[in-house]
Amino acid sequence: MNDEIDKRKGSPQQAEMLRTSGLYADAIDCFTAWLAHNANDSWSLAHRGAARAALGDHRGAIADLDLAIEMRRGRYPWAFAQKGEAHRVYVRDSLPWIEENLPRIEQEIDRSLASFAEAIKQSSGYAWAYAHKGAMHAVASFIYKRMPGMSGDAGRHFSEGSRCFEKAAELNGAYAWAIAFHALLHATNEDFTKAQALMGLAMQRNVNHDLHQHRAMAELLYYGGQYKEALVQGWLTRQVDPEDILVLYFIAQSLHRTGSANAKGASDLALDRLWTLLNINVLMISGLYYARGEPKQAADMLRLLLGKQNMETLFIAHNDPVWQALKNKDAAGDEMSPVYHALISGKDCVEDTSGKEVKK
Repeated sequence: MNDEIDKRKGSPQQAEMLRTSGLYADAIDCFTAWLAHNANDSWSLAHRGAARAALGDHRGAIADLDLAIEMRRGRYPWAFAQKGEAHRVYVRDSLPWIEENLPRIEQEIDRSLASFAEAIKQSSGYAWAYAHKGAMHAVASFIYKRMPGMSGDAGRHFSEGSRCFEKAAELNGAYAWAIAFHALLHATNEDFTKAQALMGLAMQRNVNHDLHQHRAMAELLYYGGQYKEALVQGWLTRQVDPEDILVLYFIAQSLHRTGSANAKGASDLALDRLWTLLNINVLMISGLYYARGEPKQAADMLRLLLGKQNMETLFIAHNDPVWQALKNKDAAGDEMSPVYHALISGKDCVEDTSGKEVKK
């Protein structure tokens, strides 16, 4: 390997270790350094594509995976499965804007399913491909059931998804993720009895304890009206993660539904955490807009926090490096400066250039 390649970033094994550890940007850099001098390495190309998909670089991921498949003359089940997953993740992440992009969503669903089908055709015992194809069918069933303007058949996707999850569990009896997602498929079909049974099975099979199993069961039980049972699963979750906001909500609502004297206290705790989380989310959204060079959008988000400052938001506002340029009141000339200084001063309004207070 050439000397100009950083030895720490030049190994595909190191790159894959970074990818499987969730350090996708570092993994991409590492694979890219290797591929600059080993352009015909289809394995590294495919695995860089998977890392790109995880970071939301849909176009880059598909380009890498397609080229890797072409290099192997169309025989690469792992790359086909990852291509299916890239299309599935695109659909999942586009759900908030689905009405604006219906034709593209339908195309991505079809492409995902076709890629998974090819992976399974080439490797009939591929449990992961069956499970993630089932997950795509589950999302498609959910979408088509609630979007009558789309052409897909929700019932067919439900049946196909269920079949895929069953096959994945047959191939790998310890595949708790597939069983848990099968439970979610039935939950989206409002069959909470079946969903609870499957989630219970997933909990038994989850030998590595890497699923949020008690939270998922608490959620299914709560939606199914079994509030006392939901409370048990909720308390079990809090032993592992006392700040799990979804579980705090399920516990509070279940206590209200059962007429418990502890309901108000649980609601107070959940409301406090939810409002804090909401404010932190707004502050982080503002920070992302500002980092992208969009000060107007950033300022509009910060204004929502004026008069609602708490210790957590003030701590972040003071210490997040994105705001460093605004700390000197006279240094920054954009419209963010007065809003930022009103925020960190605990004010509920912004002063205009004449020194008068302008209400939000």
